[in-house]
Amino acid sequence: MRVQQLVAFCLSVATLSLADPSSNGIMVSNFAAYDGYVYVKCEGGHRSHRNGPVRAAGWTRFDWGDLSGEGFQEGENCWMVVDVVSGKDGHESGQNFNLAKSGITGTYALRGGPLNPEWDRMFS
Repeated sequence: MRVQQLVAFCLSVATLSLADPSSNGIMVSNFAAYDGYVYVKCEGGHRSHRNGPVRAAGWTRFDWGDLSGEGFQEGENCWMVVDVVSGKDGHESGQNFNLAKSGITGTYALRGGPLNPEWDRMFS
């Protein structure tokens, strides 16, 4: 019986560590050598306005107030998208976050080249 409890506990911890983090908004830092328009998408079908162009070495942010005003709901699972100026459009981050009314503001870093952009999710 104790082995089963230990296995169940380990599985629950593993599930928690794999869960997407929560964020009350997003900051995007552009460490890439290109400019791009960035926006937030979610499973609920919402898409935010496009910020940008975010210049190389620049940044932008999407706050809870902005996103909720565009119809986003607390708890929605979201991700980032970039349309690179003179490059690839619609490149998704592949690393999601859950939108929250309060808490930390997560950061995504944009890297790579105009034809192969990369996202790094950097949450504390």
